[in-house]
Amino acid sequence: MKFYNPTGSKKNVDLKPLSKRLTTVQDKAIVFYYSWQDGSLYDGYFSDTLAGMFEKAGASVTRIYKRRAFDQDDAEERECLGKYDAVIYFGASSCSTSKFATVYGGLIDAEQQTPTIVVTYNTFKNDCINANYENGTKTRCVYTDYPGDSLSTVAISTAFDCILNALYKQLSGSEKESGEFTFPKEPEIIEAVGDPYQWLVENHKTDCSPVVIPTTEAVELMLQGTSLNRYAVVSENVYPNKSVVNVLQVATVAVMAGLNPQHLPYALALVNAYGKAPLHACVISTNSFGFLPIVRTSSPESYGFNYKEHAISGVPNAYNAPFGRFLRLIQIAVGGWMQGEICFGVIGSQSLGAPAIVENPDYLDGSGGDTVSLAMGFCSQIGNFMNMPFERMMDIAKRFDYQTGLTVIVSPKRADELILEYGSLEQAGDYYQKTSCITLKQFWEEWHLVFTKPQLELGAGKNELQGYPKEYLRYFDDESTGDDLVPAFPKNSINFVVSGGSASKMMKAFQASIVTSVDVDDFK
Repeated sequence: MKFYNPTGSKKNVDLKPLSKRLTTVQDKAIVFYYSWQDGSLYDGYFSDTLAGMFEKAGASVTRIYKRRAFDQDDAEERECLGKYDAVIYFGASSCSTSKFATVYGGLIDAEQQTPTIVVTYNTFKNDCINANYENGTKTRCVYTDYPGDSLSTVAISTAFDCILNALYKQLSGSEKESGEFTFPKEPEIIEAVGDPYQWLVENHKTDCSPVVIPTTEAVELMLQGTSLNRYAVVSENVYPNKSVVNVLQVATVAVMAGLNPQHLPYALALVNAYGKAPLHACVISTNSFGFLPIVRTSSPESYGFNYKEHAISGVPNAYNAPFGRFLRLIQIAVGGWMQGEICFGVIGSQSLGAPAIVENPDYLDGSGGDTVSLAMGFCSQIGNFMNMPFERMMDIAKRFDYQTGLTVIVSPKRADELILEYGSLEQAGDYYQKTSCITLKQFWEEWHLVFTKPQLELGAGKNELQGYPKEYLRYFDDESTGDDLVPAFPKNSINFVVSGGSASKMMKAFQASIVTSVDVDDFK
């Protein structure tokens, strides 16, 4: 059997050779560098004990917390680290920060000519190996059991010996390589000797649930759903590996997900939207960070989409489900999500299973054509609210991580209430964003401190960043302002989407806000 290979093309990367190794740490200035601004599960007993071991060996130790956990472009901070003789870079207890530590550590090592060793947990070994391969870095990593601060002195001593070995061991030939690296090109068509499904599983092209085999005949039929050239580029940034994907490759995955040719323009639009999503939303995450596809079309029935009864249940009897799963398969087959990288979020929403949300066309204003949008965030379902007042729902939503905003799926009855009260769904979202307040002290006691504070501080003179005013920082100059009430949710981050049956006053709220929207007409 011949079938198309569901893959993308990886961009060439510049190899980043490691710097010259140390011969001793005697009289050397060592910096402990932490992925998180506040807490890494290494910065307590583990760091204290490790610092003592370095100092006993004649080194001095300084501690620095990374200003922005996922920022790889902070050249000023890298230059600061380059003043030391070696960097010990601690990945936090998440696969995303460990992966980014590997990449950023490689930049410090290569650009600043400062030996940099990443210390993280055994759980994230595959993440670090893959991060080096995909980004051209060569970072040496030391792995420990979890959590670091609970390890015995003996275990920390073992880690210390591994760190010294990584600092001293002379470079191999591959660690010295520079220049441009071209990833091996995969064949366009596979001729399976055995079971084609097993080939897809073994080559990390599926989530291991059943798929439709993308035979050459099936994909050729799928391609009839668009007038675009099969080799036209749809996106140059299919995460996590920023793969380039063309129409043919999207059509291949669309077949695997069980879509029909009429769905292909929507699938192409979804991939394009995914490639435009903010980078910080596309990291591999230990949490359920992910995406919720939202389809807006004037004639959902003609595409087999359901926007009425059971439209947002676990497995709708419609194409909502395969369309949502299509995104997961794109992220795995084309984006390169590998085993060992937690990808709960690629489901779109753990609570929903996999379906996309299809909007009720009766509540669209008729302007513009069909679109596919993406809501991004933790996508956890906050609750299913039947007769609860909107204010009560927002009060509950404030107890969750509100930084990622809120997408609320409402039934027509609920939508009618909002429109009657506020004039439109957009005005309702604006009202609840402005009136859903918490104290400034409570705001900064949440884990927003990890991301929002340094982003606001380093916002290059901007009055706000990611929807939060810069004046929120006044709390750090005057803690007496801690009782001031401020909006918990970022500006423009509360979206109401009408879908579901008309009999009830249902609402379902998700930790996500709409970040990208693409016109389907561009892909027909």
